[in-house]
Amino acid sequence: MRFRTNALICTLALAAAACGGGSDSSTGPGATGPSGSYRGTLVGSTSRGVLVIVFATQNATAVTGTLTLTGAATVNLNGTYTVSSKQVSLSGGGYTVTGDYTESSSHFSGDYTGPNSDHGSWAVESGTVKVFCGNYTGNAAGTWNLVLNDAGQLRGVAQTNSGAIELTGTYNASTGAITVSSPDDATVGATGTLNATTGGGAGHWSISGQQAGDWAANTNGC
Repeated sequence: MRFRTNALICTLALAAAACGGGSDSSTGPGATGPSGSYRGTLVGSTSRGVLVIVFATQNATAVTGTLTLTGAATVNLNGTYTVSSKQVSLSGGGYTVTGDYTESSSHFSGDYTGPNSDHGSWAVESGTVKVFCGNYTGNAAGTWNLVLNDAGQLRGVAQTNSGAIELTGTYNASTGAITVSSPDDATVGATGTLNATTGGGAGHWSISGQQAGDWAANTNGC
């Protein structure tokens, strides 16, 4: 289930190669299913960090992964992938991560539950991935994470006062300009820039088209 928002307390997750950002080269998926590694972010009510899901072979039904929690230990995950439904499920350390594969954009996204009633959402990308983690301020304040891969696909997760929402966006490789929206809450938006070379990013976020504050993130912030 996705948690939709009426007011923003964003934790936007842009995930990458390792906790703290950086980049990592993963094997891309083929035309018939996922393969290699997928990296991104997980954000929820009490946890955030970098999530990795690994397919040893294309369409492997047994999958592994890691969840590197910000300021905490790395959790090892094991699970399964169902080819017919394109659904993945992993668990470990009190966390259960479930979601779906979108072949057209070669990414996974979904929801999770964790210890002490923790819950939220996650998104991972294939390719060489950078994770930008940071904060936003203004009408509300919170954590801001984004995930950018070498194909220019931009994705993330935001934590609001009513739960986690998925974020998607566009990235201009020439200028670094980004635009962000949410399939879970049409009122949420953001603009700004990401610098894939320096690992920095900044901009503004908005509610219903009205600027509500600023955000800043970097690849060392996870």
